[in-house]
Parts: sequence; C-alpha cells; structure tokens
Amino acid sequence: RDAETKRTDGLQKALQVELLRNAMAAEAKTEAARQTAASAMSIGNAILLTQERDAETKRADGLEKALQVELLRNAMAAEAKTEAAEAKTEADKNAKKADKKRSRAGETPKHPPLPWPKQLPYPRPR
Repeated sequence: RDAETKRTDGLQKALQVELLRNAMAAEAKTEAARQTAASAMSIGNAILLTQERDAETKRADGLEKALQVELLRNAMAAEAKTEAAEAKTEADKNAKKADKKRSRAGETPKHPPLPWPKQLPYPRPR
C-alpha cells in the first residue's frame, strides 16, 4: 500500500505539475495573443490616423487651391475693371478733344458739357 500511495502521490504531483505547466503555457499564449492584438490595434489606429491626416491634408490643399483660384479671379476682375476704366477715360478724353475741334470749327459739339458742376455735394441725378 505504501508503494501504491507513493506512486499515486507521485502521479498526482506529476499531474499537478503538468496542469501548472499547461496553465502557464496557456497564460503565455493568451498574453502573446493580447500583445499581438494590441500591436495590431496600434498599427490599425496608426493607419487610421494616417488616413485621417491624409484626408485632412487633401481637404486643406483643396481649400488652399480654391482660395488661390478665388484670389486669381478677383485679381483678373480687378484688372478688367481697371482696363475698362482706363479705356473709358481715354474715350472721354478723345471725345473732349473732338468736341473742342468741332467747337473751334463752329460746329455744335456731339458731347455738350453737363449743365451742372462735376463735383456736387450730393450724388449726381440719373
């Protein structure tokens, strides 16, 4: 009986050691899997952050380009207005010269002077 008891005790201890080893191995595998998952999540989050940053950069680039286009349009419109004003000034000057020549020649001017002064304290009537 003592030999049988010792053998049973030895088998129980061996079984306990094996169970402990299995539990430790399972714990190690669980920890490795957890770390792998955490690493994957970290990589996934980094990818998502990079994608979000890329999208934000593209949006900012788009806004910047739209702003540049708007500024260019405004500059072109201002240039066109300036050119139109210069052309009008030139045409008015030429019309005035032609009227002076006609009045010297005794003809009636095509563009008679306005009956009121140019600088009025109130807006000119239309």
